[in-house]
Amino acid sequence: MEGGIEMSRVFKDEELASDEIEQIKEDSIPEPMSWVKKRVKTQNRCFSLFTAAIAMAAVVYAGGGIILRDDEAMMEEYDAEEGIVVNGFDNAKTQKIFDKIQEHKKNGEGWLKSHEDGNPFGNENAVGHGYGNAVYKNKTHHVSQHTLERWNQTHPGQPFPFDNVHHFDHAQNGRGHNGNGHGRNHTHNGHGHGRNHTGRHPLGRNHTGESCIGIGNHGNWAKATITKADGKKYEVIEEKEHDSHAFTQGLTYYNGHLWESTGLRGHSSVRILDPETIEVVKKIDMDATLFGEGITWMEGNKLVQITWKSKRGFIYDADTLEQIDEFTYETTNKEGWGITWDPCKKELIVTDGTKYLHFWNPDTMKQKRKIEVTRMDGNAAKKLNEIEFWRGRVLANVWYEDVLLVIDPETGKVEKEYDFSDLWPEEERSKNGADVFNGISISEDPDVLYVTGKKWNRLFMIKLLH
Repeated sequence: MEGGIEMSRVFKDEELASDEIEQIKEDSIPEPMSWVKKRVKTQNRCFSLFTAAIAMAAVVYAGGGIILRDDEAMMEEYDAEEGIVVNGFDNAKTQKIFDKIQEHKKNGEGWLKSHEDGNPFGNENAVGHGYGNAVYKNKTHHVSQHTLERWNQTHPGQPFPFDNVHHFDHAQNGRGHNGNGHGRNHTHNGHGHGRNHTGRHPLGRNHTGESCIGIGNHGNWAKATITKADGKKYEVIEEKEHDSHAFTQGLTYYNGHLWESTGLRGHSSVRILDPETIEVVKKIDMDATLFGEGITWMEGNKLVQITWKSKRGFIYDADTLEQIDEFTYETTNKEGWGITWDPCKKELIVTDGTKYLHFWNPDTMKQKRKIEVTRMDGNAAKKLNEIEFWRGRVLANVWYEDVLLVIDPETGKVEKEYDFSDLWPEEERSKNGADVFNGISISEDPDVLYVTGKKWNRLFMIKLLH
């Protein structure tokens, strides 16, 4: 700053010296002539300033045109890269608006200050949309009607899953759902262009296992009563090859990744599977004295695995399978069978082959409570095995029974019982050395599940019907 001030003083001194010289000249000219010269000088200065202003405006205009052209080109590239349709909703134009606004906002401050109806993402860091109330009021209404129309077309008879249609518009246009819509790297931070989110909302494409949408948001399916007597009430979407040597104890999916835990002493392992081909991408073998059981993805990008009778559990880095911790635990019969993650209550749910669901604190791996599970006929649901959290319910395999139970985790009541005896009939699979039906996981599609069995040479992607 000092250099700048000194330089301005030099220029000022030069101007004073120049003015003094001009004044001496003017004093030697007769008065009328001096007046004329002053006037001409003033006019020249005004003309110079006017010319400079025009030149400056031209530069700004030209620059603005370049910027606008660059923006337009950028948006065309954006559309080409991202695609226009996101999960059935044409929101490219709205995304452009929000992307530009978000350049001038930070961490969703505009949202939090101007929306008294609450944050639909449950976490300030998850907002990441950074647009104010004026934009919310003026720029998203045109999306809302289209959103509802498309929802009603693609989900007939199902209630809209958000409290407010505008909240859904924000979720879609911020890419902040569990799914991101375009497979970007979402981390629930919510800065910038609203792309860093893992808080899974129900309609994103890359589902991350983070859904807190309850069963009431699934319309007719939620109301339907399904029993084994109804026969086949599922649809096979696709059948894939599966390692016939894998004694599958658990499957778990998160954000484009699928993991499997296998059992038997000397054969237990943790595997990363390609979710499309089901080929083993990476595998670590467990100590030969351990009998691996269920596995689940957990918040923090961790995998939690339990074992059968050793009462030892392991925590792995989900990307590398590097073991980062170990713990001991207790259950009703001192065994571990199945495990899943409840992202709504941020707790682990565990089975041990009895009729109980055990709920653990993920920080301590200690039991918080347990509930007894009751079948639809009123009897205890014994031999609960592999489990998965889906649509606010616990899906459960039952040892030596080709059935899938839908359990209310609050009451322990079984609400639906799906008969899977025709998926790969026991008589047929036994000829191939295959064991029981076991292994359930969510997938990228919120309505499709992975299911398989112990030593099954096939894995199925299925939809539950009603």
